[in-house]
Amino acid sequence: MAAVALLMGLVVFQLEAQTFTNLYSFTGGSDGSSPQTSLVLAGGTLYGTTEFGGSSSDGTVFAVKTNGGTDTVLTNFNGNDGYYPVAGLVLMNGTLYGTTLTTLFKVNTNGSGFAVLTNFISSDGVAPEATLILSSNTLYGTTFCWRQFQQRNSVKVNADGSGLAVLKNFPALVSGTNSDGASPHCSLVLSGDTLYGTTESGGSSGNGVVFEVNTNGNGSAC
Repeated sequence: MAAVALLMGLVVFQLEAQTFTNLYSFTGGSDGSSPQTSLVLAGGTLYGTTEFGGSSSDGTVFAVKTNGGTDTVLTNFNGNDGYYPVAGLVLMNGTLYGTTLTTLFKVNTNGSGFAVLTNFISSDGVAPEATLILSSNTLYGTTFCWRQFQQRNSVKVNADGSGLAVLKNFPALVSGTNSDGASPHCSLVLSGDTLYGTTESGGSSGNGVVFEVNTNGNGSAC
């Protein structure tokens, strides 16, 4: 809470001290390192990803209690099942869904049931860096990629890994201008049957766009 008063053009304020608590410090070893995205909270437990660390240094999915304590590693990535999970997780019915730079995966909140649902290839788009959104049993997301020749797309996939579909192909534009934008980097927003998002570059000035696309892939516009 803050009390603020205006006195002869000066602002006088009082700010009550807030409590800060460090719940867990990553060591950079088997517990993971470099968490880069938002957490999921369920039942007093926080779930997230680390880009690096773990048993193979390819990243982890972890759980930490909100009352502190030790970090529990739910999944260690080893390259074959994906690597560098920089995006966040979504939770449905006790199952966490997320992406690495090369895969879509699921794992139960107790660490069981890990499975790769989809391996991303260049035609689908690669390097999803934004957290997926979930509607009913369908996951929607974007692929950012990091090489000019690889596809950058808006995609959807069923929660069981089936039905992967590209909703919008963005050009592999590193710099310059176009009509559609390029390099979608952030999470999508869903309203009704319309997805909204942004691209990092492209557009009429080369500085990115805000776009919309229907969940069936029709009607894309900037």
